[in-house]
Amino acid sequence: MPKFFTDDFKGKTLYYDLRENTAGPKEGVYARPIFESDYISISRKCEADGKKNLAWVEMLAFAIVDWCGFVTVEGKEIPCTPDNIRKLCESDPVQMRHLYVVIGSASHAQVEIAEKN
Repeated sequence: MPKFFTDDFKGKTLYYDLRENTAGPKEGVYARPIFESDYISISRKCEADGKKNLAWVEMLAFAIVDWCGFVTVEGKEIPCTPDNIRKLCESDPVQMRHLYVVIGSASHAQVEIAEKN
């Protein structure tokens, strides 16, 4: 059954569990749900800045509050910052677009309300 965000989720931070094996170490992302009003304001800002094609990157930078288990292929931990989110969108757009889809829908991941802000 599909799950849907409601206005009750506005301003909340959710944890999306991204683990393939739930017995493994914690791997996931803390993020705000992206509502239509967020899409509109971020898209308009990107369009005004001449970066319309990068709106999805800015939406991720807006939505993601923190993450755990994000490492480079060498195993080095990647700190969660808006700048690092933008860099990962440039260097690994397929992985980050998948994350964009996950955050964009409650149906795509195991979602819990988190106390992280």
